[in-house]
Amino acid sequence: MSLFGRNISVGLEMGSHVLRAVQIQHRQGRPRLLALETQQYVASSTGAFSTEGPVWQVVKLGRKTGRLVVNVPGSVALVRIVKVEASEMSNLRDWVMWEAQQYLAAPLEEYFIDFQKLRSHEESGLWEVLVVTARRGAVRERARLFKKVNLKPAIMDADALALHNAFEVNYPSHADSLVALVNLERDVTTVLAIKGGGLQDVSTVKTPAESEKLCQRIHTCLDNILQHVAPGQVQGERFVKVLLSGGGPHVQEVVNALSSKGHMEVELADPFRELSILPTLREKLDRSCRALEFMLATGLALRKA
Repeated sequence: MSLFGRNISVGLEMGSHVLRAVQIQHRQGRPRLLALETQQYVASSTGAFSTEGPVWQVVKLGRKTGRLVVNVPGSVALVRIVKVEASEMSNLRDWVMWEAQQYLAAPLEEYFIDFQKLRSHEESGLWEVLVVTARRGAVRERARLFKKVNLKPAIMDADALALHNAFEVNYPSHADSLVALVNLERDVTTVLAIKGGGLQDVSTVKTPAESEKLCQRIHTCLDNILQHVAPGQVQGERFVKVLLSGGGPHVQEVVNALSSKGHMEVELADPFRELSILPTLREKLDRSCRALEFMLATGLALRKA
C-alpha cells in the first residue's frame, strides 16, 4: 500500500490564537500518525490569516494527498442530546426544530441544524437524539476564508463530535464505564460524558481567566451532567475517570482540583494511544509535544465520513 494516497486525512483545529494540524493515514488495523504541528496565529480585523508556517505545510500536503477536516468551535456549534417520546419519532424533524427553538439565541433560519437518532430506552419509552446546530454566518465565513487561500475543507465538524471520535479510537477499553472528557481551550471548555462508546451528554462553558473559577465551572458541569445521564443507569453512578485534553495554563490546577474529589481517577488524555506512529515522530512526541493538546485535531483527522 502506498504511504500517501486518498486514505489520508488532515485534521485542522483553528482556535482563537492557535492552529493545530494532525495528518493520519486510514488503513487496516490501527490508523497511522504521519505528521503533527502547532503554531500561534493572529487573524486580521477581517478574519484573514496567513498560510505560512509548519501547520500549513501539513495542511498543504494533505490537500495534495487526501482531504481536509476542520473544526467548528463550541462557541459557534452546539451539540445536545435530547430525549424524545416514541410517539413523536414519526415527526422527528418537526420536534427537533421545536426543541432547538427553545434554546437557540437567534431565529432558526440563522442556523444549520442536523440530527441523528442514537438509542432507545424501552423502560421509559424515550429515544435519545443527537442535535447539532451551527450558526450559518460563522460557518459560511469560515468557508469563505478558506476559499481565499485555495483550501476547500471536505468536512466541517463540531468540536464535541471530533473529541468523541478521538476517544472512541483511543479508549475502547473504557466502553462500559462512565467517563468524562474535559477539553480545555482559551475561550471555551467542552465537557463530554461517554458510556458504552456512546455520547451521553455535552456541556460547554466559557473559559475564565482564573483557574479557581474554571475548576468551579467544570465541577458544576460534571454534577449537572450526572443528573441528566441516560435513563436506566444506576442511580448515584459516578464518573470513574476524567480525561483532560486541550491546553492552556490551567491544566495542572484542574487536575489537582478534580483529583481532590477522591472518587474518580484523573488522567491526561493521549490522542495517539491506539495509533501507529512513524518512528520519526516518536522522538518529537517525547521531547517537545504535549500530546493532550492534539485531542481535537486528531479527532478531526480520524473522521471517516
